[in-house]
Amino acid sequence: MILISNRGNVSVSFPADSKVLPGGEVHPYVDPAVATWTAVNLTAHLKNGTDIMDLLMVTDAIRRLNPAIQIHLWMPYLPYARQDRVPRPGESLTIKPFCDLINSQQYATVSVLDVHSDTGLALLDRVRHISLPQVVAKAMTRRNEANTGAWTNTVLVAPDAGAMKKTLELARMVGCPHVVCGFKDRDTATGKITGTRVDFNFEPREGMNWLVVDDICDGGYTFVELAKALREKLDPILGLGDLQNAKPAYTLELWVTHGLFTKGYDELKRHYSRIETTNSWHPEAQYSQRPDGVTDQVIYWHSVQGIMA
Repeated sequence: MILISNRGNVSVSFPADSKVLPGGEVHPYVDPAVATWTAVNLTAHLKNGTDIMDLLMVTDAIRRLNPAIQIHLWMPYLPYARQDRVPRPGESLTIKPFCDLINSQQYATVSVLDVHSDTGLALLDRVRHISLPQVVAKAMTRRNEANTGAWTNTVLVAPDAGAMKKTLELARMVGCPHVVCGFKDRDTATGKITGTRVDFNFEPREGMNWLVVDDICDGGYTFVELAKALREKLDPILGLGDLQNAKPAYTLELWVTHGLFTKGYDELKRHYSRIETTNSWHPEAQYSQRPDGVTDQVIYWHSVQGIMA
């Protein structure tokens, strides 16, 4: 999905009229009115190769209408960013050719949301980044209200060592005193996770909220296993609480900036009392209505436009 907006008057916007021909080629159409604009915002939700080609073709169509126009790209989800190293000979550093492709378009700016690692940011030209701490602090306004003390009763959980830096930055920004890290044992040949554990060096209290934060949820296996590991540690200490009266001894919640949810939601909902994400990958999702049209109060969709504004 490509949204075209007049940068000088953002109330004027429309989607690119794109279709895929029977042979698989993308065929976009851009309203010629764009020729009178001096600068344009392109909001691109890129989920597959067809979407990437759509962005390139729309960019070309705009420049043919007005070669002097400035094009600013808003690309909330950065594709291919998860492979930011070469795991073994014969594999690609996937983030590099993708960023080369974006750089070749010479956008005036490229804005991205909570990129998986600093490698993606280093490879993009003229990049503007909204980090995980910034997006979580802005999206979770219910915790940010003055004098609630909500963050002081929260434990932030990084699912692995790679996410720890972002989680610590978030803790400093919101004043959260407790941060713990999950550890994944992985088979390097297959990439399969063989075990998950969590360690912490403080005494858990009853009523604490344990909030797992990360950038991407694909199928969700990592977060299911992390929840199991957390409950195995916490239940013997705190117990399950009065579940019949909705008073658990602790709560376990999940924040992911980019909720792909390629395996659905049911398994995650068995382990987390609340799941929050943006609509970066599912732009059609609004508030508690999921992309499949189901109203789900557990998953609350925050608008990317609102966060990036």
